[in-house]
Amino acid sequence: MIAATATLALLVAGGPAKQPEVKWVRQWDAALKRAQQTKKPLLVDFWAEWCGWCHRLDQTTYVDPVVVKMSEDFVPVKVNTEGTTREVAVARRYDVTSLPTIAFLSPAGRMILRLSGFQGPGQFPRAIEVAKERAGKIIGWEDDLERDPRNAEALSSLGAHLFEQEAYEESRDFLMRAVKSD
Repeated sequence: MIAATATLALLVAGGPAKQPEVKWVRQWDAALKRAQQTKKPLLVDFWAEWCGWCHRLDQTTYVDPVVVKMSEDFVPVKVNTEGTTREVAVARRYDVTSLPTIAFLSPAGRMILRLSGFQGPGQFPRAIEVAKERAGKIIGWEDDLERDPRNAEALSSLGAHLFEQEAYEESRDFLMRAVKSD
């Protein structure tokens, strides 16, 4: 009798309560467009079907209520490194060589912060905080450069940041433009 009452209560209520989860965009171009429209940074989860740690992220970290809430400040997108031709190209562009890899990118697609390996729900919120803080600076520099492409301070700051993120070619380009503009 108790089991029947519990089952009836679940049916009336619409089933068991759904666990919160990060609201992922599944297409790279759609996510990039949304990031540019909303001026939000991207949270990119690079994964593959065979990657056990990637699935563990989905089962633990990406359903943690704190992580779910914090992810709302980003445009979250999943990129299957062995998926469509476009997804494979995105993974190559960001030099993804191990999984899982989590990248935080500016709306322009520039690296903010890269994490390699599993991030549990206890440690991931701190990484999100760091990414959000850096994103504010980077998006500010990108906005400055939209208004004035010769802004030496924004060019040098963005170039130095990209160097720290090991995006050496792009870093060099910004730093050379800064020298020419100064």
